[in-house]
Amino acid sequence: MEGLQNKVIIVAGAALGIGAATARKLAASGAKVILADLNDKDAAATAQSIRSTGGAAASFRFDVTDEESITRNRSCG
Repeated sequence: MEGLQNKVIIVAGAALGIGAATARKLAASGAKVILADLNDKDAAATAQSIRSTGGAAASFRFDVTDEESITRNRSCG
């Protein structure tokens, strides 16, 4: 993946599985990754895993179907 250096990318459903793998791949390509998931424990663990390998990542409990969740997290980062 080219051109991702210093780009900020939000990955919804990033705690486990395909979402976590996508977040890891994006971070390995230089992107700063925001892991958004209802499963905040595993999202935090995945973000820590990314940071431990030199990537930039943060995680937030986030529900894309809940407007209040989106508003609450709007100023994060």
